[in-house]
Amino acid sequence: ENADFVYRRILIESAIQTSEIYVLPSSEPSAQIRFQLRDDTGRFGDSANTRFFVEKPITRDYDNDGTNETRYQVISGDRLGADGEFPTILVDSERYRLRVENDAGEQRVLGSYVVQGATTSPIPIGSIEISGDTEQGALMQATLREAPDGASHEHEVRLVYVDPEGETSEIDVSITNGTGGQIRPTSTEQINSTAAYVETYPITQPFNPEEDTATVEIVATRNFEQVTFEEQLGDVPPIDTGPLPQELVELAALASILAVLGLLVIINPAMAALVTPGYAGLLVVLGLAPIPMFGVVLAGLIGVLASVASRGG
Repeated sequence: ENADFVYRRILIESAIQTSEIYVLPSSEPSAQIRFQLRDDTGRFGDSANTRFFVEKPITRDYDNDGTNETRYQVISGDRLGADGEFPTILVDSERYRLRVENDAGEQRVLGSYVVQGATTSPIPIGSIEISGDTEQGALMQATLREAPDGASHEHEVRLVYVDPEGETSEIDVSITNGTGGQIRPTSTEQINSTAAYVETYPITQPFNPEEDTATVEIVATRNFEQVTFEEQLGDVPPIDTGPLPQELVELAALASILAVLGLLVIINPAMAALVTPGYAGLLVVLGLAPIPMFGVVLAGLIGVLASVASRGG
């Protein structure tokens, strides 16, 4: 506490642990925010075991190797109060990232928060639904969704990374637009358990899901090796396989005629005699089947006669 700086608190887990504190001068325009955690999962409801962090991306040379790196640094954080609330003072109009973590090591990145004056802000925590296999030992899933009511942005990206074997030490996360520009700055996130890493990130730039794309990339360090996961969201263009050879098209058309004939013969031979020539004629008209139209018409007449004869018998 100091008259030149506003009151801030951070959480240091060990008496021998050192940590940096980012102080806020009292001369800066600031606002007191009271965050209220609303947990729908049951994993972060125990205030004694839940820690809440307010972070900002800071770029500098963390490893003193001459290379700048962006990491989210804790600006303010502590265990939640008994009422599930966390008060703090932040710079007005600044954007921060909110993160929550329990004693089991599970964490959620709850998205960004823009300070707009002193207020009480409810922060919901939803459940995780993820499906897929883990052929690479881990799994990433990214979805594009509309922002909740009252948000200052229209769309957001929700990504989930899970390593059931717990072999991931860190992940590099980035989101870019269709021209390669940054939507989310690349940053390194530490992974300390088998629990899923979940992040919700707002798209604050103009974005039309029917025209624009967002590419989510995670480079995971697993057993000292890097594995890349990538997913494109938005207006993903169809895969262009190029024009098929005409011979292959004609072969497929003939095969489909035989398939229709074989199926209908089993069900109803009379129906097969009527339907198959009609189907073949359609393929001929579309230019897919290399059959003379005279032959199709003749087959149709024979089919009609066969059907009449069958009914007469």
